[in-house]
Amino acid sequence: FRSKGRGGRQGFVPREAASFLTVTCGTKSQRSAPLSPGTYLSHSVAATLPSGAMQTAVLAMGCFWCGEEALEAIHGVQKAESGYCGGTEKNPAYLDVVYGRTSHLEAVKVTFDPALVSYDKILYHFWRNIDPLDAAGQFCDKGDSYKSAIFCDTTTSPSQCPIAEASKTELAAAKPGWAIETEVLPMEGVAGNFWLAEDYHQDYYLKNPNSYAYYKKGCGRVVRLETVWGQAEYDASRGNQSMLSPDATPVDPYLLVKVLPAVGGVLLLFLAVCAYAMCRSRWRIARERREGAAAGVRLVG
Repeated sequence: FRSKGRGGRQGFVPREAASFLTVTCGTKSQRSAPLSPGTYLSHSVAATLPSGAMQTAVLAMGCFWCGEEALEAIHGVQKAESGYCGGTEKNPAYLDVVYGRTSHLEAVKVTFDPALVSYDKILYHFWRNIDPLDAAGQFCDKGDSYKSAIFCDTTTSPSQCPIAEASKTELAAAKPGWAIETEVLPMEGVAGNFWLAEDYHQDYYLKNPNSYAYYKKGCGRVVRLETVWGQAEYDASRGNQSMLSPDATPVDPYLLVKVLPAVGGVLLLFLAVCAYAMCRSRWRIARERREGAAAGVRLVG
């Protein structure tokens, strides 16, 4: 089914409910599996990188579950964390953000080693994991909180904004005719501007692979990315690589909720038929007794 709400969002499944129907299926290190050599590697390897020279990038990509999945597989990325950015309200909560009660966007904070992956390379993969033509949100998620954006740090990483603007300009030059809706939004530092999302959102795709796979497939993310970027460029960008368990099978987390009303309806119908049959039988016996009494014959029953 599809839902509409949360500040205009149209989603395949309501993620606020899915968050409370989760089953932990393993940690990053337990679920990680080495990928083929190249831009990406397993997150278990990335997690061992030294933290002294790490830098951060904050990117809004629509659903932050999908943002984590896309960015945590990049070689040199230590971690990606779900959160909220771009609003003036302090300590925003998930339901407030998605229902439009704050001015935040769902975003992902990426911690990476610049010696292994550059900021512009992070942006290369960012672009190819979003639909930059969508002004209303991303994929099936619609509403201001799901718009795409690059939040560039003007204080601790002052080179980010020029790099971000250049990447957008280069993309526009490479894709003439595209109306790129993704904004580059300067911010004065990550602290105080990026707020971590609730714990149940962190690493959702790893903790709940089947529910996540169902959501991602139903939301049409991969199909849309292949359409926007073209199959060849999407494959060349390795945007389809993931730390998601290869055993993940799309399973509707609301299947029981959907089936219960139908089962309940059938059960009620069955009980109604039984009640009708019982009443009809009693009525028949009572009629036969009355007829027997009228004829002077006593019936036993």
